[in-house]
Amino acid sequence: MTTAADGKDTQPALGYHQLLEQLGDVVFAIDSAGYFTHVTRRVRMLLDYAPEEIIGQHYEKYVAALWADHVRTLYTRILRGKDGESLVEVPMLHHSGRDVWVEQMVTPVYDEKRGVIGLAGVMRDLTGRSLTETELEKRISQLAALQRIDAELTHQLDIDYVLSMALDTALRLSTADAGGIELMREGELYTGMIIGNYPPEFLNRYPTPPTGIIERVLRERRPELVRDVKQDPDYHPNLSTTRAQMVIPLLSQDRLIGVLFLETRREDRFTTEVFEFIQLITTRIAAALDNAQLYDTTRQQLAELQNLYTQVMNLEQLKTDMIRIAAHDLGNPLTSITGFIDLLLDSEMTDNQHEYVQIVKESAQRMKKIIRDILSLQRIEELAQGSLSENVDLKELVQQLYETQKYQASHHNQVFTLDVPSFPMIVRGDAAQMREAVVNLISNALKYTPDGGEIRVRLWEEDDQFMFEVADNGYGIPDEQQVRLFQPFFRAKTSETIRIDGTGLGLHLVKNIIERHHGKMRFHSVYGEGSSFGFEIPIPM
Repeated sequence: MTTAADGKDTQPALGYHQLLEQLGDVVFAIDSAGYFTHVTRRVRMLLDYAPEEIIGQHYEKYVAALWADHVRTLYTRILRGKDGESLVEVPMLHHSGRDVWVEQMVTPVYDEKRGVIGLAGVMRDLTGRSLTETELEKRISQLAALQRIDAELTHQLDIDYVLSMALDTALRLSTADAGGIELMREGELYTGMIIGNYPPEFLNRYPTPPTGIIERVLRERRPELVRDVKQDPDYHPNLSTTRAQMVIPLLSQDRLIGVLFLETRREDRFTTEVFEFIQLITTRIAAALDNAQLYDTTRQQLAELQNLYTQVMNLEQLKTDMIRIAAHDLGNPLTSITGFIDLLLDSEMTDNQHEYVQIVKESAQRMKKIIRDILSLQRIEELAQGSLSENVDLKELVQQLYETQKYQASHHNQVFTLDVPSFPMIVRGDAAQMREAVVNLISNALKYTPDGGEIRVRLWEEDDQFMFEVADNGYGIPDEQQVRLFQPFFRAKTSETIRIDGTGLGLHLVKNIIERHHGKMRFHSVYGEGSSFGFEIPIPM
């Protein structure tokens, strides 16, 4: 510590040589003959020589032999004034005999007459930078490997290919001698892929509950690197030459789908760095295997569905054939029966006999209606995939059917009204089917409304829909029976309607027709007050 003129303490000024010593690089000087005249103490850290061991020695003594000519040429050109400041990377000899790569910045030293009298330079250790570059190259190589793995695995859905490619990649990058991938299904392991000289009993042991180190890894869901398998009590020897083993669980979206295990007979191959890199690979492998398994499962399910679809189609065809055969076989005898019934009714009979024959006739008519309804429903199902290409005027259709039903309404003293617009209401569809739907709804209202009741038929336009409705003040339907109204062969039954004939197919038939025309059924019913049934169909654009 020194004191300035004003009395304040000051730090002593650093001399030139002290400043050089504090620099991180080695500073040196060489005379015109090539001998060291100065070198800083940092040289001990770089080459393990004391400065006094180097000063007075020729520079070639500390340059690697193969590089001596190159350095001599460079120094000679500078000493002769042919070159100025120069930068060179050169291996220097360490005290131990090994090479130490350094970067030298060399510049000429001039006298007062501008003559070159020597060299001054700075040496910087390149070992750290070299290691960094080596590490960087290694990381780049690893990233490139990951990209190749991703490209291969993400574009493949064949489970066998993914297993083979994944295991081969893991073996090559880890330099393992053997290994395998096992897949977890319902708590048991199945061999996915095995590479190595494993005994037959090991290859044929699955499915079986996991054991040993593999069981431990699966249970804890944590990868393990066992550097000496002989020291691990859980290890089950699969290969007599194995010295180290790494076992990594395969997790995809937190689901355990299997395990990867690798074995080597050389302990030094499975380093921590290799272990960490293989863990990076297994995340890709797990995702690819999960996708491949999902694809394989989906493909199997699709094949099963296609098989079921074929069976269903065959059954549908069988059902269609049976319906046609049954309708034909029932229709012909019924025609004969009704013909002979009419003859009986025209003959002389007692009142009781006439009543009995009339009951038979009504029963035969009900059977004929059931056959017609079944055939109509079957025809709609067959045409379901067809096009609706006719222009159907709903207004004209409803008016015609209203006229045909007026007699029945008047026969029962029912108030039967019609409310339709003055303009045509054209939809694209099947005229025969629409006629069947409308007549079903009107005849149901007439049938389930007592004598003296009221039935109102309406047709109107609302928003983008044509609306049709048949409303009555008839018997109505109990709430608990309404949920099944459109099911085939279901008939709502009450004390008032139990004697009314019907097949239970009418509303189901109407619903199928309307939905085929992209429409929707509408209904509302209150038991004891009446019902309204109808539909809405989109107006063609």
